[in-house]
Amino acid sequence: MMSRERWSAWAAGWRSAGRALLALLAVVGPATWQHSANAAEYTLTWIDHAQDEDGFRIERKLGPMGPYVEIAVVGGGVTTFVDAAADEGVINCYRVRAFNRFGNSGYSNEACAPAVPAGYWARAWIEALFNAGVTGGCATAPLRYCPTATVTREQMAVFLVKAHDGASFTPLPCTSPPFADVPCSNLFAPWIGELATRGIMAGCGDGNYCPANPVTRQEMAVLLLRTLGVTPGGCTTAPFADVPCSSPFAPWIQELVARGITAGCSATSYCPTSAATRDQMAVFLVRTFSLPFPAPGGSAVSVAGLPTSAR
Repeated sequence: MMSRERWSAWAAGWRSAGRALLALLAVVGPATWQHSANAAEYTLTWIDHAQDEDGFRIERKLGPMGPYVEIAVVGGGVTTFVDAAADEGVINCYRVRAFNRFGNSGYSNEACAPAVPAGYWARAWIEALFNAGVTGGCATAPLRYCPTATVTREQMAVFLVKAHDGASFTPLPCTSPPFADVPCSNLFAPWIGELATRGIMAGCGDGNYCPANPVTRQEMAVLLLRTLGVTPGGCTTAPFADVPCSSPFAPWIQELVARGITAGCSATSYCPTSAATRDQMAVFLVRTFSLPFPAPGGSAVSVAGLPTSAR
């Protein structure tokens, strides 16, 4: 039978082991992307302030709505993990928790980013757009961003309102079709109606909105600035060789240039009638609405301590 002294010493040691993991655990990555022939590699890093963990459990989900699945277990003191199974274009989310003989800690913060190839020109802008909650991708199972796909007029309505008002904004339900070709059964109808109510979008003619049509770069200039509440002055100098002052879009494009939002599609051209792509749109939205870039390595969030006894 254990003496009172031995019992007290054992219990104190047990409580101490549990308290050692009440310190912070923070995921500060995913920080480094590498691209191989078949997949994107995602290097996740975290800060280990615990003193008595036996290891860490790493979980991943595809997209914000996907279920988390444990993909690896690493030993105590390890603070990095390379996920060589990340798929290009898929938004991967990760979380980490420590464990010891008494059980698991709470989870770390969630760290997410689209698995676009390392060095992709718009990667940082896409991540900023995703982190701001303006986009959730273009497809599910798995979730993707589709950076080179064109932006449609119905998609643009959601982009503009969320970028301006925040990810939590919800437009009023559709009770009357805002345009002849946008019935209330259209999932985008509330967002299109919101644009129409604000006077940002007047449709494409004949009472229609043309929701599935792509947004051109010249149209995008008008929509961005109208959402900001900006009306430019007249065009005094052609902003690009392919945008003369005689173009009704010239003042809007000139204003974008003056604000540092665009530098054109080349040194001398804007490509005004080209369809805007989703990667281009990420840059325009982040710059226009000053959406924050994620802090280097991601944000640190506390994790609950490990239990001091088995449950």
